[in-house]
Amino acid sequence: MEQAKMIWLGLLGAMSVIAGAGPNFNGQVLMRVDSPAMGSAFIFHKGDSCVALTAAHVVAGAPHQRLADGYGGTWDGSVEHDWSADAGLDVALIRIKSLAATRCPEPPDPSLAAAALRQPVGLVLSLDATNSLKRIAVTVDAVSETELILRPLHSDDAAYAALSGSMVYFGGQPVGVVYNSPIATQLHAVPLWALAEISPNLFVTTVAQVVKYDLDQLPETIRNVAIQARQSRERAEDIAQRADAEADKGNSAAVSADNKIAGFGIFIDDAGDARYRGQILPLANEAVADGSGCREILTGSATGDIYCGTFSKAEDGRASGLGIMSYVKNDDNFNNLIEFKGQFDHGLRSGYGILIGPHATWYGRFVSDGSDGPTSIDQDGGTRLEIEFHNGMGEGYGVLWDANGQIVRCGLWKAGNFQGPVSGCPG
Repeated sequence: MEQAKMIWLGLLGAMSVIAGAGPNFNGQVLMRVDSPAMGSAFIFHKGDSCVALTAAHVVAGAPHQRLADGYGGTWDGSVEHDWSADAGLDVALIRIKSLAATRCPEPPDPSLAAAALRQPVGLVLSLDATNSLKRIAVTVDAVSETELILRPLHSDDAAYAALSGSMVYFGGQPVGVVYNSPIATQLHAVPLWALAEISPNLFVTTVAQVVKYDLDQLPETIRNVAIQARQSRERAEDIAQRADAEADKGNSAAVSADNKIAGFGIFIDDAGDARYRGQILPLANEAVADGSGCREILTGSATGDIYCGTFSKAEDGRASGLGIMSYVKNDDNFNNLIEFKGQFDHGLRSGYGILIGPHATWYGRFVSDGSDGPTSIDQDGGTRLEIEFHNGMGEGYGVLWDANGQIVRCGLWKAGNFQGPVSGCPG
């Protein structure tokens, strides 16, 4: 690393250093530059990471910096801008890519600086050689578009060593960066408004937003599958909401049957394997389920499963239309499914809906109980699959997203895994 420098960071909170705690960067942060010149700086977030503003002569033209806090943490930094080269201002900006923006304070607001200078006394804040916070009380001697001239309220030559890069505060607001202390009775600083005038985006407060589930990253073949999977998901969510309402009607109908309300009834299927409670249609020798109700499996491999929703005489009194099937652990439920909200035909999942399992949730279209077509699947840990299904088997193209909506892998999907590379796909 070219002319690496050790820069010691110290936390400024309520104008004091917090001792005995690890660095959390939840306040204005000062740092000390040990070589090639002594100086200070302060940190704020910009974009998706943090930056440190200091005097340009402190970094001495070296592109790379080594940063470390007083508690043992270290970061690499690089000089992102040096205003001494293009604007004649002795200020530089160090980018600390490894320090996340969320760990650093908001940028200072230059628009508040001029009003803050109306306060009679301010502070120059820096870190000394022992990493302790140094405060020097100052008043304003002169103000221009590009310079602040400050007068310390006491004259101790030793107190003004290594003040380059220190932050000037008035009324609790940062107003400038010290770049020179030629004599004990005078400090010179670059006002923040001068930097904002030259670089309007320097103190922008927004943290860069990461685009989630970005289709533009995908090759066309995979992108088309993902688009269709999202369309299926939206339709499944709409159908599931309607299925909830129909299931509520089914439960109400079951209660009416329990209370022997006319038009409702309770009966056991001819095979003795299920009990129905709800609306009925009386026939010559029997009654069949027709309308809203609930059906519980009593025997066999699916014992304990319950469906509440709509039924149709035309489907032999089985689930037909919208409703919810609640599954229990039994021999028929080898996947330990929990619930399906959606469309049914002759007692099977047929149409759009949401299938909830122990470790994943499927959104899409189903045929004879199996997924069919582009499907969106939310998995444990927040990952998401958008893949093609055919006859209940995941076969075709797809993409896997991580919990932050970023691509993990995409390509040809078969037998539960990606089988081979596709041009334009990572992983």
